[in-house]
Amino acid sequence: MAGHTKEAEKMTLDIISRESSCIECYRLLSAIYSKRGNYTQALDALDRALQQNPSDVTVRAELHFSKGNQLREMKRLDGAFESYKHAVELKPDQSQAWMNMGGIQHIKGDYAAARMYYQRALLLNPGSKLLRENLAKLDRLEKRLAEGPPPPRSPNSSDQTAGYEGLGSELTCLKSEEDE
Repeated sequence: MAGHTKEAEKMTLDIISRESSCIECYRLLSAIYSKRGNYTQALDALDRALQQNPSDVTVRAELHFSKGNQLREMKRLDGAFESYKHAVELKPDQSQAWMNMGGIQHIKGDYAAARMYYQRALLLNPGSKLLRENLAKLDRLEKRLAEGPPPPRSPNSSDQTAGYEGLGSELTCLKSEEDE
């Protein structure tokens, strides 16, 4: 597989050397670099595609969405959120971008904003199982927070699993449909 991506990269760079405004070439490079785990190079390729300032609004929105995904992969959540925001400003019907903005707010602990973004995505994609799962996780998390911390367990307690579960496990399960 690595040989195929090297060959694809070489061919794509050759096209770019002759036609530097090839937006699809930069997208392909981004995918190649991302697959290899070269996230900085993948992000750079997307930025170069955006610098071409495509006239098609859909293409620009898709590039911002891809950039958001790349930044999310790099754990740069603020930048990812901004990229998703640009995507929905250009194409408000991108349910995946709305869901990912909800996921970022969920992780950051802004549950009201997370719910708003999830619900916006659900309006656009009412059949999404992942959105319903993420909203259910948010409901459970908010319920546990409203109940407050559990009473302290005695050191002699035989049931070490009873009581309050940590919140961290709830957030690690957030997914987007592209992660499936």
